Amino acid sequence: MLYKGKMNWSKFYINRVFRIFPVYIFCFLCVLIAVFIKSNGHLYVSYKTLLIQIACWLPSGILNLPDINNYPNTILLLAGVVWTLRYEWFFYFCLPFLKIFSCNFFASFCFCIFLLFTGIFCIQKNLFYIFSPGDMAYFCLFFIGMLVATLQSNINLRFLIKNNSVNSIASIFIIFLLIVLIRNYTVAYQIIPSLILGLIFYLIVSGCNIFGLLGLTSSLRMGEISYSIYLLQGIIYSSLFSFENIRLFSSHSSFFYWVTILLVCFLLSIAAYLVHIFIEYPGILFGKKIIKTIYKN
Repeated sequence: MLYKGKMNWSKFYINRVFRIFPVYIFCFLCVLIAVFIKSNGHLYVSYKTLLIQIACWLPSGILNLPDINNYPNTILLLAGVVWTLRYEWFFYFCLPFLKIFSCNFFASFCFCIFLLFTGIFCIQKNLFYIFSPGDMAYFCLFFIGMLVATLQSNINLRFLIKNNSVNSIASIFIIFLLIVLIRNYTVAYQIIPSLILGLIFYLIVSGCNIFGLLGLTSSLRMGEISYSIYLLQGIIYSSLFSFENIRLFSSHSSFFYWVTILLVCFLLSIAAYLVHIFIEYPGILFGKKIIKTIYKN
Protein backbone atom coordinates (compact mmCIF):
# COMPACT_ATOMS: atom_id res chain seq x y z
CA MET A 1 0.00 0.00 0.00
CA LEU A 2 3.02 2.27 0.01
CA TYR A 3 3.49 4.65 -2.90
CA LYS A 4 6.77 6.61 -3.09
CA GLY A 5 7.37 5.92 0.60
CA LYS A 6 3.93 7.06 1.72
CA MET A 7 0.68 5.26 2.47
CA ASN A 8 -1.43 5.20 -0.67
CA TRP A 9 -4.91 5.65 0.74
CA SER A 10 -6.76 5.67 -2.58
CA LYS A 11 -5.18 2.32 -3.46
CA PHE A 12 -6.06 0.94 -0.04
CA TYR A 13 -9.72 2.00 -0.21
CA ILE A 14 -10.15 0.78 -3.80
CA ASN A 15 -8.80 -2.60 -2.72
CA ARG A 16 -11.19 -2.68 0.25
CA VAL A 17 -14.22 -1.73 -1.86
CA PHE A 18 -13.57 -4.45 -4.42
CA ARG A 19 -12.76 -6.93 -1.66
CA ILE A 20 -16.00 -6.37 0.24
CA PHE A 21 -18.67 -5.19 -2.19
CA PRO A 22 -18.89 -7.91 -4.91
CA VAL A 23 -19.85 -10.74 -2.53
CA TYR A 24 -21.99 -8.41 -0.45
CA ILE A 25 -23.97 -7.18 -3.48
CA PHE A 26 -24.45 -10.77 -4.64
CA CYS A 27 -25.79 -11.77 -1.21
CA PHE A 28 -28.00 -8.67 -1.13
CA LEU A 29 -29.50 -9.67 -4.50
CA CYS A 30 -30.16 -13.12 -3.03
CA VAL A 31 -31.95 -11.41 -0.13
CA LEU A 32 -34.10 -9.38 -2.53
CA ILE A 33 -35.04 -12.53 -4.44
CA ALA A 34 -35.85 -14.36 -1.19
CA VAL A 35 -38.01 -11.49 0.05
CA PHE A 36 -39.83 -11.36 -3.30
CA ILE A 37 -40.51 -15.12 -3.15
CA LYS A 38 -41.57 -15.10 0.51
CA SER A 39 -43.84 -12.09 -0.19
CA ASN A 40 -45.50 -14.01 -3.05
CA GLY A 41 -44.59 -11.22 -5.40
CA HIS A 42 -46.72 -8.66 -3.55
CA LEU A 43 -45.49 -5.16 -2.77
CA TYR A 44 -46.43 -4.14 0.78
CA VAL A 45 -44.78 -0.71 0.74
CA SER A 46 -44.70 2.15 -1.73
CA TYR A 47 -42.08 2.20 -4.49
CA LYS A 48 -40.43 5.16 -2.81
CA THR A 49 -40.17 3.32 0.51
CA LEU A 50 -38.84 0.23 -1.22
CA LEU A 51 -36.14 2.25 -2.97
CA ILE A 52 -35.15 3.88 0.33
CA GLN A 53 -34.95 0.47 1.97
CA ILE A 54 -32.77 -0.87 -0.84
CA ALA A 55 -30.57 2.25 -0.71
CA CYS A 56 -29.97 1.66 3.02
CA TRP A 57 -28.74 -1.86 2.28
CA LEU A 58 -26.38 -0.96 -0.57
CA PRO A 59 -23.45 0.55 1.43
CA SER A 60 -22.55 -2.89 2.85
CA GLY A 61 -23.79 -2.48 6.39
CA ILE A 62 -22.65 1.10 7.02
CA LEU A 63 -26.26 2.26 7.52
CA ASN A 64 -28.99 0.67 9.61
CA LEU A 65 -30.65 -2.10 7.60
CA PRO A 66 -34.46 -1.83 7.56
CA ASP A 67 -36.82 -4.68 6.75
CA ILE A 68 -37.42 -4.86 3.01
CA ASN A 69 -41.02 -4.82 1.79
CA ASN A 70 -42.13 -5.21 5.44
CA TYR A 71 -40.71 -8.75 5.50
CA PRO A 72 -40.00 -9.22 9.24
CA ASN A 73 -36.36 -9.52 10.31
CA THR A 74 -35.03 -9.37 6.77
CA ILE A 75 -31.49 -9.21 8.18
CA LEU A 76 -31.87 -12.79 9.43
CA LEU A 77 -31.76 -13.98 5.82
CA LEU A 78 -28.04 -13.16 6.16
CA ALA A 79 -27.93 -14.62 9.68
CA GLY A 80 -27.66 -11.07 11.02
CA VAL A 81 -23.90 -10.97 10.39
CA VAL A 82 -23.73 -7.76 8.35
CA TRP A 83 -23.52 -5.58 11.48
CA THR A 84 -19.81 -6.35 11.76
CA LEU A 85 -19.10 -4.66 8.42
CA ARG A 86 -20.13 -1.35 9.94
CA TYR A 87 -17.30 -1.60 12.48
CA GLU A 88 -14.91 -2.73 9.78
CA TRP A 89 -15.67 0.33 7.67
CA PHE A 90 -15.43 2.58 10.73
CA PHE A 91 -11.98 1.17 11.40
CA TYR A 92 -10.92 1.74 7.79
CA PHE A 93 -12.12 5.35 7.90
CA CYS A 94 -10.11 5.89 11.09
CA LEU A 95 -6.88 4.52 9.64
CA PRO A 96 -5.55 7.85 8.27
CA PHE A 97 -5.79 9.23 11.80
CA LEU A 98 -4.40 6.09 13.43
CA LYS A 99 -1.41 6.08 11.09
CA ILE A 100 -0.19 9.31 12.70
CA PHE A 101 0.86 7.22 15.70
CA SER A 102 2.62 4.50 13.70
CA CYS A 103 5.86 6.39 13.03
CA ASN A 104 7.85 3.91 15.14
CA PHE A 105 7.39 0.88 17.38
CA PHE A 106 7.40 2.78 20.66
CA ALA A 107 4.74 5.27 19.52
CA SER A 108 2.58 2.51 18.00
CA PHE A 109 2.87 0.28 21.06
CA CYS A 110 2.07 3.07 23.53
CA PHE A 111 -0.85 4.28 21.42
CA CYS A 112 -2.35 0.76 21.19
CA ILE A 113 -1.96 0.25 24.94
CA PHE A 114 -3.55 3.65 25.58
CA LEU A 115 -6.54 2.84 23.35
CA LEU A 116 -6.98 -0.62 24.86
CA PHE A 117 -6.81 0.56 28.47
CA THR A 118 -9.11 3.51 27.67
CA GLY A 119 -11.64 1.09 26.19
CA ILE A 120 -11.39 -1.25 29.19
CA PHE A 121 -11.70 1.69 31.60
CA CYS A 122 -14.81 2.98 29.82
CA ILE A 123 -16.41 -0.48 29.96
CA GLN A 124 -15.59 -0.92 33.65
CA LYS A 125 -16.84 2.57 34.60
CA ASN A 126 -19.81 2.58 32.18
CA LEU A 127 -18.46 5.66 30.40
CA PHE A 128 -19.79 5.29 26.89
CA TYR A 129 -20.82 8.79 25.81
CA ILE A 130 -21.79 8.52 22.12
CA PHE A 131 -20.99 4.79 21.98
CA SER A 132 -22.86 1.82 23.39
CA PRO A 133 -21.31 -0.85 25.66
CA GLY A 134 -21.27 -3.16 22.66
CA ASP A 135 -19.41 -0.56 20.59
CA MET A 136 -16.64 -0.28 23.19
CA ALA A 137 -16.30 -4.07 23.42
CA TYR A 138 -15.93 -4.35 19.65
CA PHE A 139 -13.50 -1.43 19.55
CA CYS A 140 -11.36 -3.20 22.15
CA LEU A 141 -11.10 -6.17 19.79
CA PHE A 142 -9.78 -3.84 17.08
CA PHE A 143 -7.34 -2.30 19.58
CA ILE A 144 -6.12 -5.78 20.49
CA GLY A 145 -5.68 -6.55 16.80
CA MET A 146 -3.69 -3.34 16.36
CA LEU A 147 -1.49 -4.28 19.32
CA VAL A 148 -0.91 -7.77 17.92
CA ALA A 149 0.02 -6.33 14.51
CA THR A 150 2.44 -3.89 16.17
CA LEU A 151 4.09 -6.64 18.21
CA GLN A 152 4.23 -9.06 15.29
CA SER A 153 5.88 -6.46 13.04
CA ASN A 154 8.54 -5.57 15.57
CA ILE A 155 8.89 -8.59 17.86
CA ASN A 156 8.64 -11.44 15.40
CA LEU A 157 8.64 -14.83 17.08
CA ARG A 158 8.70 -16.79 13.81
CA PHE A 159 12.39 -17.64 14.12
CA LEU A 160 11.62 -19.15 17.54
CA ILE A 161 8.33 -20.88 16.67
CA LYS A 162 9.93 -22.46 13.59
CA ASN A 163 11.46 -24.88 16.07
CA ASN A 164 9.19 -27.95 16.17
CA SER A 165 9.39 -28.30 19.94
CA VAL A 166 8.51 -24.65 20.53
CA ASN A 167 5.69 -24.86 17.98
CA SER A 168 4.28 -27.91 19.78
CA ILE A 169 4.43 -26.15 23.15
CA ALA A 170 2.71 -23.08 21.66
CA SER A 171 0.07 -25.36 20.08
CA ILE A 172 -0.64 -27.04 23.42
CA PHE A 173 -0.85 -23.62 25.07
CA ILE A 174 -3.37 -22.42 22.46
CA ILE A 175 -5.52 -25.53 22.95
CA PHE A 176 -5.38 -25.00 26.72
CA LEU A 177 -6.47 -21.35 26.30
CA LEU A 178 -9.36 -22.40 24.04
CA ILE A 179 -10.52 -24.94 26.62
CA VAL A 180 -10.38 -22.23 29.31
CA LEU A 181 -12.49 -19.95 27.10
CA ILE A 182 -15.09 -22.60 26.30
CA ARG A 183 -15.44 -23.81 29.88
CA ASN A 184 -15.54 -20.43 31.61
CA TYR A 185 -17.09 -17.91 29.22
CA THR A 186 -20.23 -17.80 27.13
CA VAL A 187 -19.49 -14.47 25.44
CA ALA A 188 -16.25 -13.71 23.60
CA TYR A 189 -16.67 -9.92 23.84
CA GLN A 190 -15.87 -9.67 27.54
CA ILE A 191 -12.50 -8.23 28.50
CA ILE A 192 -10.71 -11.41 29.64
CA PRO A 193 -11.86 -13.58 26.69
CA SER A 194 -10.89 -10.80 24.28
CA LEU A 195 -7.39 -10.60 25.77
CA ILE A 196 -7.02 -14.39 25.64
CA LEU A 197 -8.13 -14.41 22.00
CA GLY A 198 -5.60 -11.66 21.33
CA LEU A 199 -2.83 -13.81 22.79
CA ILE A 200 -3.95 -16.78 20.67
CA PHE A 201 -4.01 -14.52 17.61
CA TYR A 202 -0.48 -13.30 18.33
CA LEU A 203 0.87 -16.85 18.60
CA ILE A 204 -0.83 -17.85 15.34
CA VAL A 205 0.39 -14.85 13.32
CA SER A 206 3.84 -15.51 14.77
CA GLY A 207 3.86 -18.92 13.12
CA CYS A 208 2.15 -21.39 15.45
CA ASN A 209 0.19 -23.77 13.23
CA ILE A 210 -1.49 -25.87 15.97
CA PHE A 211 0.29 -29.16 15.17
CA GLY A 212 0.25 -28.37 11.45
CA LEU A 213 -3.53 -27.96 11.26
CA LEU A 214 -3.42 -24.34 10.05
CA GLY A 215 -0.80 -25.18 7.45
CA LEU A 216 -2.94 -27.75 5.65
CA THR A 217 -4.01 -26.89 2.12
CA SER A 218 -7.64 -27.36 3.14
CA SER A 219 -7.19 -24.86 5.99
CA LEU A 220 -5.62 -22.33 3.64
CA ARG A 221 -8.49 -22.78 1.18
CA MET A 222 -11.02 -22.28 3.97
CA GLY A 223 -9.21 -19.05 4.85
CA GLU A 224 -9.51 -17.85 1.27
CA ILE A 225 -13.26 -18.43 1.15
CA SER A 226 -13.96 -17.37 4.75
CA TYR A 227 -15.57 -14.06 3.76
CA SER A 228 -17.94 -15.83 1.37
CA ILE A 229 -18.76 -18.38 4.08
CA TYR A 230 -19.42 -15.52 6.48
CA LEU A 231 -21.98 -13.79 4.27
CA LEU A 232 -23.55 -16.86 2.68
CA GLN A 233 -24.29 -18.84 5.84
CA GLY A 234 -27.65 -17.16 6.43
CA ILE A 235 -28.74 -17.68 2.84
CA ILE A 236 -27.93 -21.40 2.99
CA TYR A 237 -29.63 -21.82 6.38
CA SER A 238 -32.78 -19.92 5.44
CA SER A 239 -33.02 -21.64 2.05
CA LEU A 240 -32.60 -25.14 3.47
CA PHE A 241 -34.85 -24.64 6.47
CA SER A 242 -37.58 -23.09 4.34
CA PHE A 243 -38.51 -26.68 3.47
CA GLU A 244 -40.85 -28.13 6.08
CA ASN A 245 -39.47 -31.65 5.67
CA ILE A 246 -35.97 -30.41 6.50
CA ARG A 247 -37.27 -28.63 9.61
CA LEU A 248 -39.13 -31.74 10.76
CA PHE A 249 -36.12 -33.95 10.06
CA SER A 250 -33.71 -31.73 12.01
CA SER A 251 -36.05 -31.43 14.99
CA HIS A 252 -36.61 -35.19 15.27
CA SER A 253 -33.56 -35.74 17.51
CA SER A 254 -30.10 -34.39 18.27
CA PHE A 255 -28.59 -36.87 15.81
CA PHE A 256 -30.80 -35.72 12.93
CA TYR A 257 -30.13 -32.11 13.88
CA TRP A 258 -26.37 -32.56 13.55
CA VAL A 259 -26.81 -34.49 10.30
CA THR A 260 -28.69 -31.47 8.98
CA ILE A 261 -25.94 -29.13 10.20
CA LEU A 262 -23.35 -31.25 8.39
CA LEU A 263 -25.44 -30.93 5.23
CA VAL A 264 -25.57 -27.16 5.73
CA CYS A 265 -21.77 -27.03 6.16
CA PHE A 266 -21.26 -29.10 3.01
CA LEU A 267 -23.59 -26.93 0.90
CA LEU A 268 -22.15 -23.75 2.41
CA SER A 269 -18.59 -24.78 1.58
CA ILE A 270 -19.51 -25.53 -2.04
CA ALA A 271 -21.48 -22.29 -2.42
CA ALA A 272 -18.70 -20.23 -0.81
CA TYR A 273 -16.08 -21.81 -3.07
CA LEU A 274 -18.12 -21.05 -6.21
CA VAL A 275 -18.81 -17.48 -5.09
CA HIS A 276 -15.12 -16.99 -4.32
CA ILE A 277 -14.07 -18.30 -7.75
CA PHE A 278 -16.68 -16.50 -9.85
CA ILE A 279 -17.41 -13.31 -7.87
CA GLU A 280 -15.03 -12.54 -5.00
CA TYR A 281 -11.68 -13.27 -6.66
CA PRO A 282 -12.59 -11.63 -10.02
CA GLY A 283 -13.76 -8.59 -8.03
CA ILE A 284 -10.41 -8.38 -6.26
CA LEU A 285 -8.57 -8.68 -9.59
CA PHE A 286 -10.79 -5.99 -11.12
CA GLY A 287 -9.93 -3.65 -8.26
CA LYS A 288 -6.23 -4.29 -8.82
CA LYS A 289 -6.70 -3.64 -12.53
CA ILE A 290 -8.32 -0.28 -11.76
CA ILE A 291 -5.42 0.61 -9.46
CA LYS A 292 -2.91 -0.41 -12.11
CA THR A 293 -4.71 1.75 -14.67
CA ILE A 294 -4.74 4.74 -12.34
CA TYR A 295 -1.07 4.46 -11.34
CA LYS A 296 0.46 3.14 -14.57
CA ASN A 297 1.97 6.56 -15.13
